[in-house]
Amino acid sequence: MPPPPPKPFVPFTPFVPWHVVLRSRAPLVGTFPVHREGGHRLYAAASWMLRPLARRLRARIAVSETARRTTARHFPGEYVIVPNGIEVERFATPCGRPAGLPHNGPVVLCVGRIEPRKGVEHLVRAMRHVSAEVHNARLVVVGDGPERAALATLATQSGVRASFVGAVT
Repeated sequence: MPPPPPKPFVPFTPFVPWHVVLRSRAPLVGTFPVHREGGHRLYAAASWMLRPLARRLRARIAVSETARRTTARHFPGEYVIVPNGIEVERFATPCGRPAGLPHNGPVVLCVGRIEPRKGVEHLVRAMRHVSAEVHNARLVVVGDGPERAALATLATQSGVRASFVGAVT
């Protein structure tokens, strides 16, 4: 098997946003979406450098209580919890399967960017166990990213019935 492709590198990130935070005269709101079980290594290592940035924030938003705890451990202060948005009404009424999904059995659906930090590999591996218990179960992964080809191969090698349908609008 060939080695995986190199990870994308964005030059000067996060230095450009940090510079903007330090120079801005506008009221700033920071959103903190990250949760790490053992803490955030960057926050721990660089909190001395990041605290001046955190002090510039007029308001702090965390997407969950666990994200707030991860961040507040290094940058104490008041955080407002604003979860990632979902149009609940849109999903309240059951509807038929999309035309592009001909499978009639049970489906495990995963929607998101396919990259290592999202853990889709664990879902593919878990589907072996689901398939053993739930007849005709299928995994459908909607999204794209650097791990897509490798995970499609893993699914095939693992005997998992999976469709990687790519990005959607």
